[in-house]
Amino acid sequence: MQVDLCSIGSLGGFKVVIVPIFYTVAPWLVFFKLKIVPLNWMSGAVAALCGILILATLLALLNSLTPSGGIVVIGRVVELTPNVSGQVVAVSAKPAHQGRRGFVQD
Repeated sequence: MQVDLCSIGSLGGFKVVIVPIFYTVAPWLVFFKLKIVPLNWMSGAVAALCGILILATLLALLNSLTPSGGIVVIGRVVELTPNVSGQVVAVSAKPAHQGRRGFVQD
């Protein structure tokens, strides 16, 4: 099974971008559009601290949950199963050898 790491990364990137967009729209709704809370130094400071806390949490999760090291996806791996009865003692295939459909091992 071949895994496309680009498509996984693009979905994760979209989820990361949606959090700051939401936090930009939410204070605008609360302070300016709906005027639920008046904007003064105290409410602005609380909103800024909440934003910093959300950003710090997001960065901490990205650092701890992101895979690290060399990730290499070469291709599909097929398991060879012999069509013989008994125990197989040796297989003449070399590691990482690419065979074709219908290829008969010597």
